[in-house]
Amino acid sequence: MQISVLIISPCFFSAATYYILGQLINLWGTKYSLISARLYLIIFAGFDLLSIIIQAIGGGIASKASAAEPPKSTLLGTHLMMAGIILQLASMCVFAILFLWVVWRARAVPRESKITFLLMATSFSTACIIIRNFYRAVELSQGWRGYLITHEVYFDVLDGMLMVLAAVAFNIVNPAWCLDRASAHDTQEMGDK
Repeated sequence: MQISVLIISPCFFSAATYYILGQLINLWGTKYSLISARLYLIIFAGFDLLSIIIQAIGGGIASKASAAEPPKSTLLGTHLMMAGIILQLASMCVFAILFLWVVWRARAVPRESKITFLLMATSFSTACIIIRNFYRAVELSQGWRGYLITHEVYFDVLDGMLMVLAAVAFNIVNPAWCLDRASAHDTQEMGDK
C-alpha cells in the first residue's frame, strides 16, 4: 500500500498545475500558448495516468517475484517501475518548459499581484515535483537494497518534504481564490471600457 501512495501522490499536484496553466491561458488569451488550455490537462494527466499504470504493473511484478518461493529476480518489475517514474519525470519537465514558455510570452500582460503569487507557487510546486521524481528515479535505479532506499532521511527530505512543500504552496496561495478574483477583475475592466 505504501508504494501505491508514493506513486500516486505527485499526480494530484501535477494535475493542479496543469489546470492552473489552462486557467491562466484562458485569462490571458490562447495566443500565448502552443496548445489549447484544455489540452494541457488532457495530455499531461494522460501521461501521468500512463506512468501510474506502468509503475503499478512493475510493482506487481516485483512484488510477486520477491514473494515467490524461492524468491525470483525483481529486475523486470523494478525496470518497469523506473520506466513509469522516468515517463512521469519527462512529462513534467516538458510541462515545465511549456509553462515557462506561456509565462514568458505573456510577460507584458498586466496582472494582479495575486496572479504573480500564483505563478510563483505553481513554479515552486512544479520544481518540487520534478526534484522529487528525479530522486525517485535515482533511488529506484539503485535497486531495492540501494543506498538511497535504505537511508530514510533521503526519502523524508527528497520525497515527503517536497510533497508537503508543494501542498503548502497551494495552501498559502489558493489557486481558486487567485483565479476567481483575477477573472472577476478582468471582467469588470472589460465592462468599464
